[in-house]
Amino acid sequence: MKKQGIALYLKISFMIVIMLMIAFTVMTFFLESALKQIIVKENREEYDFRIHLITARLENRNSAFQAEKRDVLASQRASAGSSAFTSGSIAAMEEQLLDQMQGEVLRELKYQYYQGSAAEDLDVYPFIVDRQGNVVMHPTLSRGSAALSEMPFIQKAVDLQKGAIEYNLRGEEKWYTFDTYQPFGWTIGYAMKTDELYASVNDFRIIEITIAVITFLAVGLFTTLFIRSSLMPVRNVHSKMSEIARGGGDLTQRMDVSSRDEIGALSGEFNEFLNSLGSIISDIKHVSRRTLDIRNDLSSNTQQTATAIQQISRVIDTIQEKMERLGSNLATSVRHVREISDAARVNDDISRSQSELVNESVAAVNQMFASIERVSQVVQEHAVQSRELVTTAREGGGKIQSMDESFRKGVSSNIDHIRDFVGVIGKISAQINMLSMNAAIEAAHAGERGRGFAVVAEEIRRLAEETSQYAGKIGGTIKEVVGSISQTDEELKEVHQAFGRIDSRVQQVSGAFEEIESNTQQLNLGGQEILQAMEELSTVAVNLREQSSDVNQKSSSIMQNMEDVEGFSREVSNGIGEISSGAVQIGQAMSHVERLTRDMGSSSESLNGRIQEFKT
Repeated sequence: MKKQGIALYLKISFMIVIMLMIAFTVMTFFLESALKQIIVKENREEYDFRIHLITARLENRNSAFQAEKRDVLASQRASAGSSAFTSGSIAAMEEQLLDQMQGEVLRELKYQYYQGSAAEDLDVYPFIVDRQGNVVMHPTLSRGSAALSEMPFIQKAVDLQKGAIEYNLRGEEKWYTFDTYQPFGWTIGYAMKTDELYASVNDFRIIEITIAVITFLAVGLFTTLFIRSSLMPVRNVHSKMSEIARGGGDLTQRMDVSSRDEIGALSGEFNEFLNSLGSIISDIKHVSRRTLDIRNDLSSNTQQTATAIQQISRVIDTIQEKMERLGSNLATSVRHVREISDAARVNDDISRSQSELVNESVAAVNQMFASIERVSQVVQEHAVQSRELVTTAREGGGKIQSMDESFRKGVSSNIDHIRDFVGVIGKISAQINMLSMNAAIEAAHAGERGRGFAVVAEEIRRLAEETSQYAGKIGGTIKEVVGSISQTDEELKEVHQAFGRIDSRVQQVSGAFEEIESNTQQLNLGGQEILQAMEELSTVAVNLREQSSDVNQKSSSIMQNMEDVEGFSREVSNGIGEISSGAVQIGQAMSHVERLTRDMGSSSESLNGRIQEFKT
């Protein structure tokens, strides 16, 4: 127990030291960051001032150069004349003078910063590069060297023109501050190692760590001593509790309350706890004695209960056997009722189908009856039309016959007259032709005097020939017309014969329509009788369907009741089985209770013996 107390105050001291170390680390981080910013600011101000001195010298030399350049150019123009100078020669001269001036000022700067007493401090030195990053002035590199142009920090400085950056050069961290002299496009800067830049920070860190170690040791020692002295009352409480434990349960012991702090309050509360514990132990002694009495009564009651449970189990087994028989009989009854229900359902389906078929038959008979009526009406209409057609055919045949006779008489006589006319025309044309020939002969005998008559005779002859030709054509046409008339006469005879055949067929159709009309009237009467019979059959089918549906519903209700009874029987049987199982479990539980009662008696006696050891 003493080791635990020491470990406690050591843990508390260790935690305090750890918290102080964390706070010190955070504080150190912020202090070093602030110190670095101050150092960078001071160094940048210093080296910016140095850069300003260099740019001031460059500015002075550049101003002097500009004045000197103007004087030189003026003197050259005055001595050589204005026509001797061109823009190219002037630019070349200016470039030459500028290069000379820059070379002189660079030599001065090198001497000032790279030679003499300044050569001892080449760890921090200025160097200059142009807009392309090429070296203008450097302690080890010659002017125009491109060794620095590809380095990222040089490119960044040329782009920024002014500022300060940190970079890594061959594994060494460096700091670089720079500015640009715009007239020449030169970037002037100072570079130095960050270790040298932050040397004062490293010194500060060493001092800081030394102070922290001393502070941690002092705080740890003071905290350990303080906590150890504060835990002395706890150690006193520990010793008093050890005395109570070694005293065989002497609850009359009490703590000394010598302070008003948390330890004193703990001692007072522990004394109250001992008072409560003494009262509880007294009650437990009384309950223990009462438990022994209850154990004796419980043992006798448990034996009687076990005997009753055995009798109940035998009765339950008998009831369960009878319920199983009842369940088997109910299952058989349910199966028979289900078969009856299935048969009733099939009968209902059959009656339903019969009813539907009867309804369909009635509808078909109604439709057939309506069709018969429509057919009868159509037949009557067509019978009337066929009789009218017979009359029309007879009238048409008579008209065709009279037309044939009229055609034969009128056309034949007219054709004969036309033939006579054509013959007369032929004779006239022959006579005219003869006269024209005679006139031509006479005109030839007359000589010059008969020339006009000869022309007339020639025209008459030509007219006679044309008349003869047309007469021939008319004769041919008349022959064709005669042939067509003969053919038309034959066709009129055939049409007359066709009308005779049509008259015969129409008379047959009219007789057939009259016979169909008679048959449809008889069919209509038979359809009415069939319709009446089908309506009676439909009524019977509806009654059968209703009775079959009623039987089906009642059989379904009976089957449902039987299934419910079977379910109730099954539930009762299962319940009895559960009761039987419960009775067996109760019997087992009672046996277990009897064993527990014996064990409780032993435990109660042992508990009573141990409780008596406490002194209250």
